[in-house]
Order: sequence, then structure tokens, then C-alpha cells
Amino acid sequence: MNSNKTSRSEVTQRSREHMVSLMAIGKGSMGSRAGYSFNIYSDDWVCGLRKDQDWINVEFLHQVDDLEHQMHLRQALGKCATTYANVASYHKVLSTLVGPQHSAVTEQAISKYLAKYRDCSYSPFTRLKAFLKKLRAVDPVRYSKLFDFAQNNRPKLVQNNLVLNPYKGALSEYELKSISTALDKRARQLFTDSNDFIDWRNFVVQRLIQMLFRRPENLYQIKWSDVRLPGSNAWQQGLASERPQIQCFYAKTAGRRFRSHPEHVLLELREASARELRRYAEVYMDHLRDHLEQRGISASADQWKALFPHLPLFPSPLLFTAEFSNFAQVLEGARGEGFHDNDVILYATSKNGLSKLKIDSDRINPDKFSWGSNRQRHTAATHLAARGESTAVLAQSIGHTTTVPVRRYVDIDLTTIRHINQTMGEHIDPLVRAYKGELIDELDVDAEVIDDVGAGGFTELGSCKRCSECSSEKPYACYPCHTFHPLRGADHRSVFERACRDYWLRRRRGVAEYSLQALMLCIKYMAVTIAACQGGNPMDLLEDIMTEEAEA
Repeated sequence: MNSNKTSRSEVTQRSREHMVSLMAIGKGSMGSRAGYSFNIYSDDWVCGLRKDQDWINVEFLHQVDDLEHQMHLRQALGKCATTYANVASYHKVLSTLVGPQHSAVTEQAISKYLAKYRDCSYSPFTRLKAFLKKLRAVDPVRYSKLFDFAQNNRPKLVQNNLVLNPYKGALSEYELKSISTALDKRARQLFTDSNDFIDWRNFVVQRLIQMLFRRPENLYQIKWSDVRLPGSNAWQQGLASERPQIQCFYAKTAGRRFRSHPEHVLLELREASARELRRYAEVYMDHLRDHLEQRGISASADQWKALFPHLPLFPSPLLFTAEFSNFAQVLEGARGEGFHDNDVILYATSKNGLSKLKIDSDRINPDKFSWGSNRQRHTAATHLAARGESTAVLAQSIGHTTTVPVRRYVDIDLTTIRHINQTMGEHIDPLVRAYKGELIDELDVDAEVIDDVGAGGFTELGSCKRCSECSSEKPYACYPCHTFHPLRGADHRSVFERACRDYWLRRRRGVAEYSLQALMLCIKYMAVTIAACQGGNPMDLLEDIMTEEAEA
């Protein structure tokens, strides 16, 4: 036992000395995707600003007996840091492979890794494959078999876990509407009282992620020349079009050259988004003009008109801090990539602005709700796949250059998803919620009782532990709430019938459309609850009201 510890200690010491000697002669320096320099032969890597995603420690690699193999592993992980935004996720892959029971990446280690994550989402295998691909690039002869082994033993994706996961999976219709409503509200606030460039920039990032189903890697390449808006300002002449449209660029292409692969079609925007982009352009130009005037630089209308199309839609702070000496320097810099913000910053922008939006969820505590480009794209792909669309349609819809990344959406058992869609249209989550056993047979003594006073008198409908904090219309709005537990034997049908009558009364009175949509969502949740309590198909209950709505 002591001999084994001594041997391991000697291996670690020899490894440390070797890595230090390599750094001493200037080897191992690399640059991360975020632009940070690090040395792969060091134990501590700082690859960006985010400690949880960009700072890693690789001291565990010293336990690898074969020094050449360890160097290859460091090189592969370094390539991951150069290519991908979140190096910590690939560090996790490697640390799992080279765990306490393994001193090298072998087929046995890969098998245990795959077994560990077999019932999880697709991400662990995707990252394993990406890491092994980098390792194979370091030494194709030595590591091609490992890559092929992992590929041949790839796990069957349990797609339902991903589709129905309320934290990371596809968004419910309620959540999608909540996001849209929150962004609309934020837009009204900005139009009313904000000329702050950062506020507008962050909002536009979130709006385009919501509308275009594109990653930050696609968005950061856009210049103002790629934006087509009805009408034009003085600096936008030549960029106007009858319909608001935008040109996006593919991100994951060979060599990742900047703006080298435009998408084949222009993406449509809403009229409201055109107004938002036009206002953003005005704030943008005022901000840039103020900076240049502070530098003593003025420009004619024709010069601004020549500059504007070349400016990035999402600029880096450099554009507003650089010490330009003349206008020609601004124009020259704008023609390249230098003034564009990077995709890592745009990703952080989309995540960090959630607190201002105050998005609600019908499935989880809103404080734990997370949203970003990945969930938005995953939602679009999931619904398209459930409708039976081809991989080509899926790939084009979410900005992929090939159909390979979207096969996971169609290589699954779509029978279940189609059954849900046929039963409830796009309302996947209410039906799943009912079938997951959130009905109760007895009221919770520790929770508040949700009751109804209708034509039949006083009726107990269920219980909720957060009802006192809620200002929504009761009992209608209780049904979509994730904290409401319906009582199985309650008279939910009476509430449903009264809500249907209220819907048409409010519609005839000209109540706002968003209010009607919210009530219709509550009605559909009621139908699911009734079907779950009594059996049957919720669409049978909804058929009459949906037919009336279509005729209206």
C-alpha cells in the first residue's frame, strides 16, 4: 500500500517537473475563444471572465502515467477552450474520464462515462464526442479508435426527458406568451423613458433571440446593412424595404470565418420589431456621435450615411472608447470585425437581463425560470419535429448548416409527442401536468383552500401554498398555476362552463386580445383537469368553444 502511494507520488512529481520545463522553454501558450491567453501545461487556466465556466484546474491530470498521453489530453482540452465558450463543461468530461479508477482515457473509461449519463439529455454525449474529436486531431493514429468506439456506443436519447423538463426543456405556451408579454412591456418602458444605449442594446439582443431562434454566434456578425426596415432615416437610405427583414449568418462552418456564410433567406421581423430597431438605431447613432464630438470629430450627413451600413448591430465597448483621431479611422474599423461584440458577451446579455423582464412560468417557481437562445431554439425544433417536419426544415428554422444536429429531434419516438399534440394542440405541458399526478384526493391542511362561489353554492376546488401572494383572477387563473393542486372530486366543470361564458361576453365587449388569450389558456387548463379527473379527451370539451372562436 505504501509502495503504491510512493509510486503515485513519484508519477505526480515527475509530471509536474516535466510541465514546468515545457513552460520554461515557451511551449503551451494558447488563446481562448474569449480572447484570454493561457498555458496548457499550467494547472490553472483562466479562459474568460466567468469563474464557473472559464476558470478551470487540471491538476488531476498529473495522475496520468503516460506523459505523452497527458500532453495530448491537455492539448485537446486547450483546443476546446479555443473553440467553445464554456470550457468548464469539457473539463468536466475529461475529469470524469480520468477519474480515480483510470489513469488514461480508454474504451473502459468511455463506457463508464456513457453508462453514467445514459438516461440524461444529449449534452453529455455531445461534449464527449467534441472532446474526443479534438483528441483525435492531436494524434489521429492513436485516438481514432476511441472516437469511433464512442460514436458506435452513443446512447439512445430519452427525448421526453428533454422535451418535458420544466427547467431546460421546451417552453410551454404559457411561458412563450409570458416572454413575449414581458418583452413588449420592456419595449414600452424603453420608448417612454430611456435613451440609454446599453438598455436598448440588451433589449434588442433578447428580442432577436425570441423572434429569430438564432444563437449569439449568428447574431454578433450582423451589421446594419443586413437590416431591412420599412421607411428610412437619413443614414439608412438604401436599406429600406417593404417588409422588415434581417440577414443572419451561419456560425458553425469550416474555419469559422467572419460573415463568410450568409443564410440563404432573409428572416422576417414583426412590424413592432421594426419600430424597436429604428429607435435603437437612433439611440445608437446619438451615442456614437456624442463620443466622436468629445474627440473633436464631426461628420457630414453623407459621411454618416456611408458609415452606418458598416457598423455592427451589436458593437463592442471599443467603438465608444477608442481614441479616434479622424472620421476615416472609424469608417475603416467599421468595415472589419474589430468593433463587433463577441458571442460570449451576447450570450451573457441574454441571460443576465432576465431579472428585468420578470417572466412567469406555469410549471416552476418563476425565480428558478431560465431562458436563452438554446431553450428558444429547442422549443421551435421540438414543436416542428412533433408536427412531422423534415430535418431540412428543422435545420433551416434554427440556423444549422447541416441536418446532423437536428436528427435527435426526429430520431425519437414521436408517437407520444404526436398523441399529446393531437389531444391538446400546442398545449403539451398542461396535459403532461395532469397525467403526472398533480391531482389530489384530499385538501392539504398546510395550504390555502381554493374555492368557488357559483350558481351551485360554495365549492372547494383544490389547494395552493402561494395563493395569498397572487393577485390573478380566481379561480380561473389558479388552473395554469404550478402551485395549484386540483381536487379530484371537485366540480371543475361548472367553473369551466362559466369561464367559457365569460370568454364570449368579454370578447363581445371588446376586451383586449391579450386578456382574452390569458382566459382561453385558463379554459384549456380546466379542460385538461376535467379530463384527468373524469377520463376522456379534453378536446371534446373544447370543441364547441374552439369552433365558435374559429367562426368569430
